Amino acid sequence: MDQFSEMAEQYAEQLGSRMHLQLDREVARTMHNEGYILRFLKRCGAAHPKELSDLLMVSTARMAVILNGLERKGLIARSRDTADNRQKTVVITEAGCASLEQRYRHLLAFFAESFRELGEEDTREFLRLNEKLARIAAQQLAHDG
Repeated sequence: MDQFSEMAEQYAEQLGSRMHLQLDREVARTMHNEGYILRFLKRCGAAHPKELSDLLMVSTARMAVILNGLERKGLIARSRDTADNRQKTVVITEAGCASLEQRYRHLLAFFAESFRELGEEDTREFLRLNEKLARIAAQQLAHDG
């Protein structure tokens, strides 16, 4: 195994560590499923449940559960699509926008505190390397796809 394979293994182990699982849980709570749907609706205005299901790569049944929960909380509204009466359209509500903003502020505070602990120099280096890694991964995915 070469040094890069060893480092890849070390990184994979770090990502699977308890510390990273806690971080992943915090980020997922803010950014995934419900948050992702709210961000998408805020950006795009409206969507059909099937479109959201495809975006999140979840079954339409799972999407129905997620949307029911969001609707119960008053974060989205569903109505008949005026172009196709057989379909429903999902939109974000004012409460959904407020919730999204609150989630985002919470995530920013979480990261800011982590970066304070890390220090300015290390944080800048982390952000630089993270951006570089994202570019490399995007290139590899584009090449493989």
